[in-house]
Amino acid sequence: MSRLQFQRSIILLVLSSLVLLVVATPRSPRGGGGGGGRNETSKWVLIPKYTHVSLTNGLGDGLSLTVHCQSDQNHDTIGTVVIADGQTFDWRFKPNFWGTTEWFCNFIWQDAIGTYDIYVYKRDHHLCGKHCQWYINRQGLFGPGPGSSQIYFSWPSLV
Repeated sequence: MSRLQFQRSIILLVLSSLVLLVVATPRSPRGGGGGGGRNETSKWVLIPKYTHVSLTNGLGDGLSLTVHCQSDQNHDTIGTVVIADGQTFDWRFKPNFWGTTEWFCNFIWQDAIGTYDIYVYKRDHHLCGKHCQWYINRQGLFGPGPGSSQIYFSWPSLV
């Protein structure tokens, strides 16, 4: 082995060790609502930290909102959830290393049904950072950033 090959091997070994260190860094467990637990991962970690998504039912008149959300890439699902009027449901997940994480949700309520891309990494990591908030009312979905006052998705069909 030449000196140059040896140096390249050492550099590759060091870089591989750094990647393993980053991947092995302790993280908060995956979990649902309530935001319990703090993510103790160092800021320099290359793999993205957890992202938190909130869905708030603002339909009014005591109307419930039925939601089923699923990840496109690895088929993670939060299952079917019924969100009471005025209540919020949230969950968190870890975006993948490649920045291709996407979550879509099916929404059903008395007057409409719709399926929307609730989290798209390439769109949302700049718009809402680590906490994407959606407010759902009779006009549609407002979000994904905190305090958004414009409809992002309108209801496509009335039941």
